[in-house]
Amino acid sequence: MDVARWKLVRSGGGEEASLRAEGGGLAVSFVQDGEGFVEPRLLLGGADFSCCEALALRMESRIEARLMVSLVLYEAGRVWETSWKSLESGTHLVVFDLWGELFFPGMDLPEGSTPLSNVEALGVRISGLENPAGTVLLEGIARARSEEPPPWTFLVGGDSDGRELLSDVRVVHTPSPEDPLVELTIPLGVVPENPYDPDEVDVEAVFVSPGGDSYRVAGFYYVPYRRTTRSFGSLLRMAGPGEFRVRFIAPEEGTWGEYVRVNYRGQESRTPIPPFQAPSPGKGYVGRSKRDPRYFAFQDGTSCIPIGSNVAWYDHRGIAAYEKWFSEMARHGANFARIWMPSWGFGIEWSDTGLGNYHRRQRQAWELDRVLRLAEEKGIYVMLCLLNHGAFSTSTNPEWSQNPYNSKLGGGLESPGAFVSDPEAWKYFSQRLRYIIARWGYSSHIFAWEIWNETDLATGIMQKEAFPRWLEKVAEYIRREDLGRHLVTTSYSVPVDAGDPLWDSMDIVQEHRYGLQDWAPYMVGRVLRARERTDKPYLFGEFGISEDVPDPEGIHWLDGLWGGIFSGAAGTGMLWWWDLYLESYDLFPLYRGVSRFLEGETLEGMEPRDVEYVGPYQIHMLTREGEAWIWIKDRTFSFEGLMSRAMGVGLENVTWEPLPSTVLHLPLGPGRYRVEWYEPQTGELIGEDDGSTPDDLLEVVVPEFSQHLAGKVRRVE
Repeated sequence: MDVARWKLVRSGGGEEASLRAEGGGLAVSFVQDGEGFVEPRLLLGGADFSCCEALALRMESRIEARLMVSLVLYEAGRVWETSWKSLESGTHLVVFDLWGELFFPGMDLPEGSTPLSNVEALGVRISGLENPAGTVLLEGIARARSEEPPPWTFLVGGDSDGRELLSDVRVVHTPSPEDPLVELTIPLGVVPENPYDPDEVDVEAVFVSPGGDSYRVAGFYYVPYRRTTRSFGSLLRMAGPGEFRVRFIAPEEGTWGEYVRVNYRGQESRTPIPPFQAPSPGKGYVGRSKRDPRYFAFQDGTSCIPIGSNVAWYDHRGIAAYEKWFSEMARHGANFARIWMPSWGFGIEWSDTGLGNYHRRQRQAWELDRVLRLAEEKGIYVMLCLLNHGAFSTSTNPEWSQNPYNSKLGGGLESPGAFVSDPEAWKYFSQRLRYIIARWGYSSHIFAWEIWNETDLATGIMQKEAFPRWLEKVAEYIRREDLGRHLVTTSYSVPVDAGDPLWDSMDIVQEHRYGLQDWAPYMVGRVLRARERTDKPYLFGEFGISEDVPDPEGIHWLDGLWGGIFSGAAGTGMLWWWDLYLESYDLFPLYRGVSRFLEGETLEGMEPRDVEYVGPYQIHMLTREGEAWIWIKDRTFSFEGLMSRAMGVGLENVTWEPLPSTVLHLPLGPGRYRVEWYEPQTGELIGEDDGSTPDDLLEVVVPEFSQHLAGKVRRVE
């Protein structure tokens, strides 16, 4: 134990006292004469104990008389002291229930405060009633759960008893056909100073398949939490000690095993992984279709068509908001969500952590665990955005002043732009990537890693010559650490041409666009131009008009949902304002129409057609051999048309007159065809017809409709 981190405080009759290191512990020798105490005080410099339920002290008293011990936590403006515990002669574990002893019902706490979140020092106060004299050895201090016995991971000390570096690995989640995840817990016999730094402690598992193929998966440090309710509100509290874990989904059915390797400061140890039976991996991960790389498919070849929106961060409800959003999305057929990792959400590294140590944000990591598991339960696939523009911006949603990479906070970068060229910045960022992939890369419900949201809004990044190579370097690193399991993309606030070299190392071309009033024709034009330059999937990752758009029926959203599909993009357009618009107006049911229309379908081979305007109709089509999908609209059925119709009568009085039946001539070739018509709001089949033609043009009669109508035409044998 490092004596330099301790300060000795005496009070009352504690006239003689001293500290010294002994073995791996701290020896406190003192002579007490009368009332008073001696207090070795550990200087912490702002540690977060807000989620710590209990602290346990391992102590050896070499004094025959009974002693009394209490804990004192020093926080700016406040001192917290537990009740006294008795300490008899010998070695004992003394447990202090912090929340049970420090807080009580009706206690006056400042609104919004988080007690024990910035503890400057931790004192171990020792006293006696019989003028004790002698030595007490403090062997270690551990975070603990008050109702459970050890072993616990010690914060200081506790690693001097000759324990092995690595003991038996345990399987804490056994794979099953319903949930193929295998999760290992890896108990270490040492206490790393920074368990998130692989240069200090590197944990990895090597899994070997029945056929002999090996897969290396990095471990990660995990701290469990649980939610509890107190008189002053709901708290997410630490539920046990930290430990290393490994997560893996086997890509092949059968018996797997092999070993875990740990390297701690040059000392290496290995231990076998208990053999486990892996089920079939099911559909597998999402990738580019092998039959048509412009679209998505699972590893088993099943088509994947993203239908969804952004749900980038939670609101005042915390992660409970995702219960609402994901449940509503899944109920109405959505399968895609885009989530960020910002400082105010799921970010694991910020000014409160410093660089390279994520301990103070393990709560956020635990919450992302829960949200991702919820996504798996609900059938939602998550595009996880790793960097947000504001973190490196001095002008647009600026957060640079709070970014731990900022030299003013000790990070070493004088400006945001240096992030993409500074070697030390790369060391820390690649370490963060490694942790993210180790913890969440197992999941087949990670749709894609998005490197950086709207990078052009970060200050001085894209102006750096180093940026294109940095982007390529990040993509290479992700694919190597991730075993190539997931797609990789990035984004910009303005359309970047699909042929631009910035997309060369990306799997998906992603566009963000705002402020338009007629979305579908714009989307068609963008994808047609992109297909002249690339065969990569195109996705409208963000679109919208404004958070307070006067469109309670979701007309502009429908325009982007259906317009995304009929543009030839690989999925629907993904609306931005999920809480202030979609949830406020209860528009989640609008997923249902496009979801039912696409159920059991594939976009592979589909070619978008230029938008046609015939009289009052706006006609969108996707075609492939012997097949055409049709989305025909009242050409005024857009936000622009809504505003025009509302002039003078108000939004609540807008009506849409039915459009009469019309005829389309489709160049599908000779044959017999089946025609189906769907109501786009609900996806219900509302009409069927048969047709045939001896030549290239098939005549299709479009029935009367209001607003818009969707159809499918297929050749039948």
